Amino acid sequence: QRLHFSSMGSGGELLIASTVDDDLAWVLAELESLEACWSRFRSESELTALNESTRARIAVTPMLMQALHHAVQAWRLTDG
Repeated sequence: QRLHFSSMGSGGELLIASTVDDDLAWVLAELESLEACWSRFRSESELTALNESTRARIAVTPMLMQALHHAVQAWRLTDG
């Protein structure tokens, strides 16, 4: 199955080598979960909440922490 989608301001296409409807539902749920966490285009995303927070410390999910860790690594490797 081919799945065309739009997520986090970009389009994409997934090729799912399964005919099981549960597999497609899992993929769609996973994409939704990632967007709910990382998207800067959604006012209710976890990343948006972090960016708008005025607190010195804020708890984040492991999913967002991992993304932030990789972003910092990329920033360091490319000198910003």
